[in-house]
Amino acid sequence: MSNRILLLTKNLEIFIEFNTFFNEEGWIIQNVMDPAEVPTVLKEKKITAIFWDMDVLQDYQQDIALIKQVRQDFRRPIFALTTKTDPEHAYELYTQALINGYFCKPLDYRIIFAQLLQQLWFAGDKLVTANLTAETTPKRGYYLEHLLIDRDHYRVTHNGTDIGLTPKEFRLLWYLIKHHNQVLSREQLLQGVWGYDTLGSSRIVDMHISHLRDKIEVDPDHPRWIKTVRGFGYSFEGPLKKL
Repeated sequence: MSNRILLLTKNLEIFIEFNTFFNEEGWIIQNVMDPAEVPTVLKEKKITAIFWDMDVLQDYQQDIALIKQVRQDFRRPIFALTTKTDPEHAYELYTQALINGYFCKPLDYRIIFAQLLQQLWFAGDKLVTANLTAETTPKRGYYLEHLLIDRDHYRVTHNGTDIGLTPKEFRLLWYLIKHHNQVLSREQLLQGVWGYDTLGSSRIVDMHISHLRDKIEVDPDHPRWIKTVRGFGYSFEGPLKKL
């Protein structure tokens, strides 16, 4: 049975990011947009953890009161998502609402997932013990000459050193790899990586392609692997060797 996350948010981009990342790890995202729906979902579904977007109500005291109510019956991890970095708010959430973690936007989903597994492990959750004790040698990925593209840990390494791709850069690289030697339009990349296709958003793709080239290409100004197809988009032509 898959683990199920209850995500309270009205932010479409956050929902898409959560859904994309956690689905790839075999988890299910249950999204609600109204805090009043949370108790009902908890009664009807077996929820592994809750992620609570504090920007839904934009009222910290009301959020704290609602989380305290949920906490009376829910003993598994609850995490807050917020745009604020006020230590006082964080202190109140930890001490009054008894949350397990506090993440500031923009979100790093690798860190979120790692801390979720850690909290479940602390709680003795048998479902995640295997994830934390498993060997760290990747089983899914590719060699790209001097690089190791590690799908299991969402990273690219050079001689064992992480080259520092962001989650979005890794997702873009992986999408290009899945369509090896195919020409992809900016609109296809937007839909496949970001989950939307909005007029004027193609600049986002160009910016991330540029950053990706800076990190993986030997000479980013003359890329060998991520090729530009003028008037259309991009193609990944790197020499891949499966793990």
